[in-house]
Amino acid sequence: MEKKFSDSESFADTLQRKLSAEQHFESIAQTQQNYELILATMREKHEQELVTLDEKLQNAQK
Repeated sequence: MEKKFSDSESFADTLQRKLSAEQHFESIAQTQQNYELILATMREKHEQELVTLDEKLQNAQK
């Protein structure tokens, strides 16, 4: 009986470690997704600024 309890306890510990690892990986994936969204937004803003500056330059040369 004590062996079964020990095995069950070990199994529960293993499941807890796996759950903790899964939550850690999900957190990393979410962080990466947020980073990619921020980076894409910054790139788009940069492109828009370049277009605006180019238009201003073209108008100034007229």
